[in-house]
Amino acid sequence: MRASLHLDSVQSELVDRCTWAAADLTRVAAGTAAANPLGILQSSGSQIDILAARRADAITHLKSALAAYQRATTPQSQRAASVPPFPSRTSRQTR
Repeated sequence: MRASLHLDSVQSELVDRCTWAAADLTRVAAGTAAANPLGILQSSGSQIDILAARRADAITHLKSALAAYQRATTPQSQRAASVPPFPSRTSRQTR
């Protein structure tokens, strides 16, 4: 549950930051706002990159948490039947 809430929070931050940056860029492109000589996006570009990376990490964590939950809640008999056998690690010697 916490993993999904965290993902929602990061997603919301990312969307907000992207929306703000898009609006800022639209105003500059339309000529209704002057471009900042220090950079149009300033630190927003870096913040968007960081949020995108945090979102990817949150997705990976949520997938891991769901897989762990599925393993924990699947009865042992079903797990044994659904997992294919691993190939032998010993080398076969033929004569």
